[in-house]
Amino acid sequence: MRKTAIFFTAIILILSFGSCGGNAVNEVTGADFPVTVYGEEIEKCPQKVICLSPAVTDVIIALGSDAQLIGVSDNCDNKRALKTFGSSAMPETDKIIASGAEIIISDGSIPDEDKKKITDSGKQVIITPTVTKYKDFSELYKSIASIFSGYTTGKENADNTMKRIDKRVDAIKSKVSDAEAVSAVILLSDGVAAPKGTLADQMLSFAGGKNIAGDQYAIEYAEIIKADPEHIFCPADMVDEIKADKNLAQLKAVKGGNITALSPFYFERYGENVALGLEIMASSLHPNLVRSPLK
Repeated sequence: MRKTAIFFTAIILILSFGSCGGNAVNEVTGADFPVTVYGEEIEKCPQKVICLSPAVTDVIIALGSDAQLIGVSDNCDNKRALKTFGSSAMPETDKIIASGAEIIISDGSIPDEDKKKITDSGKQVIITPTVTKYKDFSELYKSIASIFSGYTTGKENADNTMKRIDKRVDAIKSKVSDAEAVSAVILLSDGVAAPKGTLADQMLSFAGGKNIAGDQYAIEYAEIIKADPEHIFCPADMVDEIKADKNLAQLKAVKGGNITALSPFYFERYGENVALGLEIMASSLHPNLVRSPLK
């Protein structure tokens, strides 16, 4: 099967106006700044931010703070056609330095030498953590919102945004709470599955599924065949290949036609699409209990 690009590591847009005092959601009081986020003290509301993490860019969009973004990663869903500056792992350092950005948000894959070069130029680099549990979304949202709006206003914005996401997540959990768990595997690419302990694994559990994958991303066909999952989730361009594979033809999932196209981005990025991914999984596993959000 052809390999699908993996990035390990419906969005509701709330428009802002690029200024901390420019709208009701992001109106800043005097107590908001300075604020310390992930070890970096931010003295005032930033007007120009670059985010090299697609996962965090989705959070910024969900918070309604994307008007303060002037650049993103090459890998982002860049609907505003913002300038791109490479990625966390391969930042276009000179371009970033010349950009006029005040703050650069990255994940931990940014090379030390690039981070030093950027900070030596007078810009702040904020490193965000990888989220593997849904309960950690709240702290991540509060931290990211504080960068753009300060502590008090940021916390309020984050809390309101998380309430919106929590409502969708809790609704699914409630609907499938009494249902028998359906064995499933989430394939991210040929030979790669979402293992136990990941965010995707937890969301599968929330959706009323049971992950047959092990503790590592790598998975052999023999392991899948032995576990014989009732459902398979995979990228869209793998669906037909799985159906046509003679080694997988006898799986319960394949014989029953229970293969659902699901982008890995739903659980590798931390915006509201996490809730949409959960709804898609739950409606696929328990169609009698959950209506598909795509219909």
